[in-house]
Amino acid sequence: MDERGYLGSAFRLTLDLIDKKGWRQAIRAEASPETARMMDKPPSPLSWIPAARLEDLEELVARHGGPEAAVELGLLAARSLGGSVIKPVIKLALTLFGASPETIFGNLDRFYSMASRGLHFAWCDADRKAGVIEAQFEGAGVRQSLFDVTRGNLQYVLEICGASGDVGSSRAQASASRSSTSRAATCNTSSKFAAPRATWVAPRWSATTIAGRWSASAPAGPSDFASQARFRAAVARILASCKQALV
Repeated sequence: MDERGYLGSAFRLTLDLIDKKGWRQAIRAEASPETARMMDKPPSPLSWIPAARLEDLEELVARHGGPEAAVELGLLAARSLGGSVIKPVIKLALTLFGASPETIFGNLDRFYSMASRGLHFAWCDADRKAGVIEAQFEGAGVRQSLFDVTRGNLQYVLEICGASGDVGSSRAQASASRSSTSRAATCNTSSKFAAPRATWVAPRWSATTIAGRWSASAPAGPSDFASQARFRAAVARILASCKQALV
C-alpha cells in the first residue's frame, strides 16, 4: 500500500485558510521545522508532498479553531479541487447517473486518487435508503483532524448534488496493520455507541454520527450495472490521462 501523500495544492489551500483566519504567525511557531520551512516556501500545486506536512497544518488548524475549522478546511479544499483537478471525473459521473450523492460516494476511491495517495474509500452495504462509507488511511500518525477534514470533503458531495443534509463526525479506529480505518455503519438506538439518529426525506440527504463510524442514507442510485461498468472504465481513462499530466 502507498504511504499517504497529497498534491501541493492542498497545502497551499490550507495556508490560504490559515491566512484568512490570521493564524499564520502562531501556527508557524508551533509547526515542526519541516512544516515551517514548507510554509515559507510552499510546494508547487501539482507536486506530491508527504502526508505529514499537510496533516501537521490540519492538526494546528483544529487546535486553533476546533474540529469545525478542520471541517471548514476540508470543504474549502474539496470545492477548489472539485472545480479543477477532479472536475472531469465529477462531471462525467453526474452526467451519466444524475446528481445523486450515491454516485459520488460509490466512487470516492477514484476521486481521491487524483489528489491524494494512501487514502482508500468504499461504499458498502448500500440499499434503497442506507449505505456505509468505509475509509482506510495508510501509514502511521493518523490524527483526529484528518477525519474532520475528510468530513468536510464529504459535505461537498451533498453540495454539488444539490442535496441538503449533514455528514456526522467519526473517530479513527486502529487496525492490526499500519493503517487506520473508519467504518460507517447503519446506526440504530441500540448501538453500543448510543448515537443519535438523523432522519430525512428523499431526495434530501442526512447522516448519522456514531463514534468511530460514518453513516449516511440516500435514495436508491443507478441500478444499471452495465452503465456502472462503462463509468468505471471511463473514469480509469480520465485518471490515467490526468496522472500522466501530473508526473
